Amino acid sequence: MSCITKLAIALAIGMCCTVKGQYVEPKPESGISFQAFSYPMTVDNQIHASMMLNYNFSEKMRVRLGGYYDTYILENRFRMALDLKRYITKKTYLLLGADLEWRQGQSLINSKSYSRFGLNFGVGHEVQENFLIEAKGNFGMNKNAIGPYGESLVPMQQVYTLGGKLRF
Repeated sequence: MSCITKLAIALAIGMCCTVKGQYVEPKPESGISFQAFSYPMTVDNQIHASMMLNYNFSEKMRVRLGGYYDTYILENRFRMALDLKRYITKKTYLLLGADLEWRQGQSLINSKSYSRFGLNFGVGHEVQENFLIEAKGNFGMNKNAIGPYGESLVPMQQVYTLGGKLRF
């Protein structure tokens, strides 16, 4: 099997797992909530897990502390994020926050120990009750050897993402 075929199969499997594992959070209500999940270990022993602690100030505003742990073939990453979500209409919200990401243990591709600090911003809209879309950006605030989400082969100071979440 060629390298491109293997990569295409891995991406297809990864996309299926990601779509099935996405969580669509309910609109904020007063109080504290905690969520955690982990994807099953993949064939190449990668683990992806996260936890989120939400505090809802009101129906329109909440703050979230998130922790994300990812093991990859070449290195392991841990990321902490603090985000503020503010509904500006019944279905549209703004996101603002910061995150810190660092490598855990040894890396097979980079001997330097490094971390990344970034600022997050974005907007989301609930298209239907079970489907929402988000456009987000992340700006790296320190110079380092990695880009957003642990990317060490293509370092970037900023990244923009467009994503959707489907509840089923």
